[in-house]
Amino acid sequence: MISSRGPKGTLVIDRNGVPVRDIISDLLTREKLSEIQEKYLISDEEIIECAHTFIDSFGPTEHDFINLVCDRIGSDINVEAVGLSDWVFISAVALGRSECEDEDRIRSLFAYGLEVVMIDCLTDLKSGKDYYLYSELHTLVLDAFEIAFGQPLRQDDIDLLLGTLYNTTTHGEPDR
Repeated sequence: MISSRGPKGTLVIDRNGVPVRDIISDLLTREKLSEIQEKYLISDEEIIECAHTFIDSFGPTEHDFINLVCDRIGSDINVEAVGLSDWVFISAVALGRSECEDEDRIRSLFAYGLEVVMIDCLTDLKSGKDYYLYSELHTLVLDAFEIAFGQPLRQDDIDLLLGTLYNTTTHGEPDR
């Protein structure tokens, strides 16, 4: 459970008083969730609760962004995040954790979260839906992808991207 304490209303984990900002700082700089657990003697659920508190309390703002680069190699399309705000990173990590509960590596959780967002967006586009517009994270990622892709997405591009994502992700096709 998260609450605010002190005259400045600092958000902390109730059980031990660790500030949420400290957990977020470590999520941005550490390699594994287990390192954060050991440092603060908290559970991975408490780490993700801090992430959700940060997501809900501090974003999205007009300053949040993600920059992507797309490289086409044969029939493959490689996508790399080359710049992003803390809010986008933490949002993707939290989403990745909901998909891969056993993963400890923070960068892998980010990658899984980004894959989920891309699958959601591309599935919406394929079916003519615009559900992705209701999520700021999804909108930011899709807009950045379309810029990096460099041309309007055609149906065969969407099919290729979805096929690639379903083949590379360890958690398979999501239930719809």
